[in-house]
Formats: sequence, structure tokens, C-alpha cells
Amino acid sequence: RMKSEGNDRRGFLQQLMQAGAGTALLGGLGSGCRTRVPACKSVPPNPFVEGGRPSLVSVEGEDLPAMMKAAGEVLGGFDKLRRLGSEAVLKGSYVQPQPYPVTTRADMIVAVSQVLKADGFARTTLFEAQGSRLVAGFTTEANLRKVGVYEEVRRQGVEVLAADFLERDDFRLVRNPAWPIADAVAVHRAIHDAPVLVSLPLVKRHGSARYTGALKI
Repeated sequence: RMKSEGNDRRGFLQQLMQAGAGTALLGGLGSGCRTRVPACKSVPPNPFVEGGRPSLVSVEGEDLPAMMKAAGEVLGGFDKLRRLGSEAVLKGSYVQPQPYPVTTRADMIVAVSQVLKADGFARTTLFEAQGSRLVAGFTTEANLRKVGVYEEVRRQGVEVLAADFLERDDFRLVRNPAWPIADAVAVHRAIHDAPVLVSLPLVKRHGSARYTGALKI
């Protein structure tokens, strides 16, 4: 049992979160694990490849739905992803409850959802787990509401899964012998089991890193 000077587990975790230790706790889900864990999920071949190289499309403009449609046409249609399943999980960037360009805009989520559904997807879900109900006002749903995303995407037909990143049972530990790290990695079940995962990161500066984007999910 987790105790701290008479506080129960919830109170103790609240203190840790308020002290900024949430990231350390989450990292502990997968670090130091030497137990037997399954290999990571195998990934189907990239359907958007030409001449042996992954395709990259850059679209300029202000009409997001039209831009997404144009990108899909150049790639040969997003129905290539539909062959993997009828549901898609959309992973935006909501590390802080601040508006774009810190977080992914609601209209971007909606535009991606619409183009996927036009190509045969039956369901799209926005997933986020940057928050915990253990701290009042810091739940994932509260963060999404603060930036005007939660209600807007739901109004446009996108489901929302606002998870708690401190719910250990919601994560799966996986490992890959090809990875340069030895420890298991904790992956949320919604991400691990998604037939199609669409990553929508934001290219921006992060302190001394200067530039991020390629390694985001």
C-alpha cells in the first residue's frame, strides 16, 4: 500500500502530481521491468510508398477539408488505410491546455475525420491521456475543453476518449529486441489495439530541442 504521513494513495498521488512528478510516475510504468512481456504489435507495410520510398505530400492553403481531400487524391486515396480496419484513432498534441500552435486545432481533427469517413471509415476517435482525475482541474477532458476541442469535435461526429495516464491497467507493456532500449515500454491499449492510428503532431520548438515533430505521436 502507498502511504505518506497518514495520507491515502489518492492524496499521495495528488501531492506528487502537484509537485510535477506525474511524468516520472508514468515513466515508471515501463521502466525497470524485467518480467516477461509480449513483443510489440507488428505493423502492416506502409500503403503509401512509391519507388520504394514513403510518399510525402505538402499542401498549402486555408481550406482544411479541401487540402485533406487533395492530399488523399495525390496519395491514391485514404481507402488504402481502410483495408486495415473500419476504425481510426486520431492522436493530437495536447501536452498543455493552450491553443494552437501549442495544441492541435479542432478543425484539423474534424477535417481528418471527414476525409477518412469519406473513404469508408465508419468511426473516428480522438484519443488523449495528458491528465489525471487524481488532480482536480487536471483531467484530460478538462484540458480538451479548455482549448475548445472536446465539444467541437464531438459535435462534428468525432468520438473522444479522454483517458487517465495514471491508470496502470489501461496500459500494455511491450518490448522489441530490435529496439536500442532494454526496458519494456508502456503503451495505452487504445493506441496499441487501434486498427489505424493517425498521428497529428505539431512542429514546434521545445526548449533546448529547438525543433520536434518527426518523433512525435
